[in-house]
Amino acid sequence: MKVKWDESLKLGIEELDQQRKELFKEINKFFEDLELNVDSNLINNEENREQVDDLFYFLTDYFVTHFQLEEKFHRQYNPAGYQEHQKLHQELIDTVNELKYEYFDTEDEDKINKDLLLSIRGQVLIFWKKHIREEDMVIKQV
Repeated sequence: MKVKWDESLKLGIEELDQQRKELFKEINKFFEDLELNVDSNLINNEENREQVDDLFYFLTDYFVTHFQLEEKFHRQYNPAGYQEHQKLHQELIDTVNELKYEYFDTEDEDKINKDLLLSIRGQVLIFWKKHIREEDMVIKQV
């Protein structure tokens, strides 16, 4: 499974569009690694753990930088919906943090739960479909 960037996703705000393309690249890298490892039953290896670690580190940084910038444009182009959009960002941050805490709280650091990885993938897909394809379009400038 891949998430595909296409021109319909452009907001017409170059910096945001570039950040969103980078997000797609990272999501697809994670999905490719996940599918390979789940299909081959290689969930419990150090390389897979590092890949999931990298995704969480990327998302944490991405949320801070991207959401701040995006909210700036929501205040400018969608002031009536700004607070609701900010609330959606916080809900997403909370969801990812819950998954992150569950993941890093695994008793055996060398064992990754397949269901947790699939849950992470599911949440990323929900974010992609609902937030990027729908919620962010209210500030589209093209």
